[in-house]
Order: sequence, then structure tokens, then C-alpha cells
Amino acid sequence: MTAQAATKSLDWIKRREALARSLRTLLPNDALLTEIEDRRPYECDGLSAYRRVPGLMALPRSIDEVAAVLKCCQEQGVPVVTRGAGTGLSGGALPHEQGLLLSLARLPQLNAVKLPAGVDEAKLRSILLNDYSLEVGAGLGALAGKILRIGLMGHACNRRNISLCLSALATALPQAQATTTKVAQT
Repeated sequence: MTAQAATKSLDWIKRREALARSLRTLLPNDALLTEIEDRRPYECDGLSAYRRVPGLMALPRSIDEVAAVLKCCQEQGVPVVTRGAGTGLSGGALPHEQGLLLSLARLPQLNAVKLPAGVDEAKLRSILLNDYSLEVGAGLGALAGKILRIGLMGHACNRRNISLCLSALATALPQAQATTTKVAQT
């Protein structure tokens, strides 16, 4: 190791300790990984040909925690790499050895909503899209016609959007009741 590399490494160790102290005031204990054995599983995403153990790792559970972590890293000049589920194959979530890996995996994401009996799923999705600009997914496979898949992810996962979604569902569900036609018996 050259003298320049050793100085850079010692500088990072001091910066890492300062960042960890700051982040401990912002995050729950289990949301900051500082030990190398805890960070090693996150050294790569789905593309395992390239590996780097992150300098630190944060696993926030709310948008407010994400914002606080980003602000702290910006103030301290620490690079941040974000990571979703770690299934990417492009190496886009390859950690920075002298930075923070910010995992978004613990944020509220996709919700499955069971449809009440008698609701026309296609009609409900149409009402939500046309009247409320909410695009929701249909159930797939064995769950087709039985559930909706509603994604409130990342920045969109906030009280205002969740309230809008719940209010729209409450209004649209009665409108989407399947109509039954009685057939006259002869």
C-alpha cells in the first residue's frame, strides 16, 4: 500500500466513524450496519462478478429516515449508492467502499388488497384509473380477479398518497359491484 493510499484509508476510517455516530442519532439500532460481517452480504447485487463491501450501510424504514440519511451524507461529503432488492443484473447497486449503501428494501412498497365478493375487478381498476388517475395491477395466476396490487413506493409512499388511494377505493368499490341480470323463467 502506498503512503497516499494509506492516508486515504485512515481518512476514510475517521470519516466513517463520524458518519456512523451521526447516523446512530437518526436511525434505529438495527438500521445501521457498521460491522464488516453484517455488510458483506450486500457487496454485490444480482451481478456477482463485481463485489465491494460497502463502507457503511443504512436500512431506513421511512421516507423521513431516507431524507435524514441523505442530508447527513451530503453534509459530510460521503458518497451514497442506493439499492432496492439487490436483484439487478447491471451492477448499478455496486457499493462504494468509502461510502454508504442506502438500502430501500425496508420501505413500504407493494400491497395486495383482497377484493370483496361481487366486485368487478376490471371495472374497479377502470374507475380508479379514469376517475382518480390511480393505476393498480390486477391479480395474477390463481389470484386473478381476487386481489389488486397497489404500489406505493419510494417517494410516493406518503400519507397524502395513501389517503388518496384509500379514499378512492372506498368510493370506487360500491361503484364496481358486478351487476347480475335476472333471467325470466318460462
